[in-house]
Amino acid sequence: MNMLPAPDAAPTVHTCGILERVSLPLLLFAGLLTSLLIVASATLLPRLTRIEADGSLYSIDQLRVRRSQLTAQVHTQVQQREALLLPLQDNSYDVLKAERTGEPDLSLLQRKILAQAASLTSTPDAIHLDRLAYRADQKLLVLEGDVRHVGPHCMTLLAAFVDQLMKLADIADIPNPVFTRDDDPATGPHSPFSLILHLR
Repeated sequence: MNMLPAPDAAPTVHTCGILERVSLPLLLFAGLLTSLLIVASATLLPRLTRIEADGSLYSIDQLRVRRSQLTAQVHTQVQQREALLLPLQDNSYDVLKAERTGEPDLSLLQRKILAQAASLTSTPDAIHLDRLAYRADQKLLVLEGDVRHVGPHCMTLLAAFVDQLMKLADIADIPNPVFTRDDDPATGPHSPFSLILHLR
């Protein structure tokens, strides 16, 4: 019986040989890809990734800076708004409150003055007040108006009104009140007045 010769062993593939053949193309591909990415990120990407905001084009880095600036501005404006909305935390509020407590209650004083005017005569609106002005820096109250519809007794009624005002606890003095009488075709005899009241 003939013996067949044993087949040759399969050729062995060496890993080192494959790596030697493939390493140069891989190295060239990686270098070329890296250089292309560097060139693209330096030239092409900034043009493609710009964003328009507020009418201007911004890059990513510029947008980050702009965002931090806007955040700081918003924070500052929020603090200013809270200072306006919450004045109780401000020292000037205490000063204003102290000044306010030292000021007279003008609405109460006005009611007292009108009550005194109404108590002197039964004629409605006989002592007519045109203007009431308060000067806080001098603690003065200016009354302007006239006495009307009482005939020739208008000066007498005006003098009685000034006497009644002097009795009010809020009024310290009424210096030099002027009493005059004018004749008007529409209202008849009337006494205009402009009184300066010094408050306590």
